[in-house]
Amino acid sequence: MQQTEKYKLSLIEKDDVFSPDALNENARKMEAALNTKSDAAAVEERLAALEIHKIVVGSYAGGSTHTIELDATPKLIVLHRKGSTQLSSFICESDTSHGSIIENGFIIKPDSGSSGINSQYDRFMYAAFI
Repeated sequence: MQQTEKYKLSLIEKDDVFSPDALNENARKMEAALNTKSDAAAVEERLAALEIHKIVVGSYAGGSTHTIELDATPKLIVLHRKGSTQLSSFICESDTSHGSIIENGFIIKPDSGSSGINSQYDRFMYAAFI
């Protein structure tokens, strides 16, 4: 007895002796396939899970205290000096020397130096992971 390529359902041939076994096996396979999620439903579920998490990006000019407001409270902030090839700093749940996460945003603290994360001479970019 031959089978279909994708679902491996039994194909009854003209000279096969009739037996309900092949039909019953096909019914079991179809029922099992119907009980699993369709490809479209699985993709929709994955997209919904990804949409819960966001990354918000922006920038600010250094030199003073900045309160950056967001739609939600971030879990992690990554800061980067524009033009630099290195990661400058990050802010996580606890308060750091560079700033702190607050409800629906974060605060960048002033830095009087010329090489800090809030130097008055530079522009900085951030990525807020919500």
